[in-house]
Amino acid sequence: MAVCPDCGGELPDGASNCPGCGGPQAQTVIPASPQVNQPFSPPTTVASKTKKRLPTGAVIAIIAGCVTVVIIVVLVVLLSISFVDIFKKPVDVTNAYIKALSAGNLDTAWDYLSDRTRAEKGKADFESDVRGLEGRIETWNASGVQIRDHRAQVALDIGFRDGGETTLYVYLVKEAGEWRVSSAAETPFPGFEEHQEVLRNQPSRIAALQPEPLP
Repeated sequence: MAVCPDCGGELPDGASNCPGCGGPQAQTVIPASPQVNQPFSPPTTVASKTKKRLPTGAVIAIIAGCVTVVIIVVLVVLLSISFVDIFKKPVDVTNAYIKALSAGNLDTAWDYLSDRTRAEKGKADFESDVRGLEGRIETWNASGVQIRDHRAQVALDIGFRDGGETTLYVYLVKEAGEWRVSSAAETPFPGFEEHQEVLRNQPSRIAALQPEPLP
């Protein structure tokens, strides 16, 4: 604490006169700290990144390419399904017909015949002709199928329970959009002979159409 130079008394901080003797006191002026001017720095501007966009024509070309690929894939799938379905239907009818004959279900087998065959043959004669097949057929395998317009021929390799084997050619016609059995023989039908060997050498076409053996 400061003291009065005149009387030696203590002076309160900031007193202009001594409280003891009343003498005036000199004020100590503390100089202010000089201000230091900071150098001027221009504001820093961060350049924004501009995203480059593809030209409209390129975008359209990419979209068109993707759509084209999807369409091609869909068409391939549909054509594959259609191809298998076209060849599978007459084989399915033939399988069902032979299975009915082997099981002795002659009424069911009769229903698979074409209208013309039923009209010309008659049910009694039909049953008389095929009754001997009941229980004799053990396995059968579709080894060839040909389709021409509304006609089809399915070649079956048949194995009998007594060990015998034969190839049966089943001739079908399309009636009201459905395949029906017209007749069957051990030789190809007219119009189908020249392609029979070709189909036999291409089993991959009908690999998925093999029937299961009878239990």
